[in-house]
Amino acid sequence: MVDKIPNIRVLIVDDDALFARAIQRNLELLSTPRFECRVVLRHDIVAAAVEDFKPDIVLLDNDFDGDGGGVKVGVNQALPELVGRFRKMTGRVIIVTGKADPFSADDVIAAGAWGIGNFLHKEAVEDTAKLRDVIVAAHERALARETL
Repeated sequence: MVDKIPNIRVLIVDDDALFARAIQRNLELLSTPRFECRVVLRHDIVAAAVEDFKPDIVLLDNDFDGDGGGVKVGVNQALPELVGRFRKMTGRVIIVTGKADPFSADDVIAAGAWGIGNFLHKEAVEDTAKLRDVIVAAHERALARETL
């Protein structure tokens, strides 16, 4: 099934530049499907990046430096703007976290309300095949919703 998927555009939003670039490199090395990735390291430019890049999927860090100045932004602050401005992003956002206990009940409920495609721990993201499968599944679900 993976071999029938067209190119997938992935926006990686994470304040850990090394991690984000490694994910970008690993995804772009895959041949099936082909991934085109862009990295955003600050929350305050995510909306502009979505507008410009028009990603199929967004990998969004659960807790990242929002403006480059050390102010942390959680998923509950980033998602309303992202999904509110870009209704097409519903179900296309995959939350990524490095925390041992990544989400409070409030985080999960709020994220579900915004149509999150999936949750992944950063250790799972390092498994490129697993990450590919999660992205493809979220992409397929989002496409299926659009055809209803």
